Amino acid sequence: MRQTIEETGNYKGFPYLVIAYTAGHRCGYVGLDKDHPLYEVEYAEKTEDRDSPECLFDVHGGLTFSSHFDNQKTPEIDQSLWWFGFDCAHLYDAKDPSIMSDEYLEIENKYELSIPGGTIKTTEYVREECKSLIDQIITMETE
Repeated sequence: MRQTIEETGNYKGFPYLVIAYTAGHRCGYVGLDKDHPLYEVEYAEKTEDRDSPECLFDVHGGLTFSSHFDNQKTPEIDQSLWWFGFDCAHLYDAKDPSIMSDEYLEIENKYELSIPGGTIKTTEYVREECKSLIDQIITMETE
C-alpha cells in the first residue's frame, strides 16, 4: 500500500504527520524525541508504574502504531523520532475515493466493501486528532 504525506506540522513543539494511504484511509502520527519519557515505548507496553500508551491516550480508534519510520520507505520523515500513530480504517470510517489508487477504487467498486453510513476522516479531522494527542501527552507530562 502506497502512501502520501498530506501534511506535516508542529504543534506546541511536537511534530505531527497526516498520511493518506492509497487504500482510501488516513493515519495521524505524533513524534517524540529521545528525551521524552515515552521514547521507544511500544503503544501496548504497560509497566508497573504506568498504563500502556494505548490506555493513556484517547484518539480516533485508539493508538495502533509506535515505531521509528523506515528510512528506505519514508526518507523525508525524521528517523530519529519515535512516532505514535492512529488510523482511520475502522468500522464506519468511509474510504476517501480522492486518495485511493485506481487499483483500490476498482476493487471497492466491484465488491462494495464500504459499510453504509461511514464518514470520511479528512485531513483536517486527522490534524485535530494529532493536536488532541499532543495536548494529552503534554497533560501526562505535567501530572
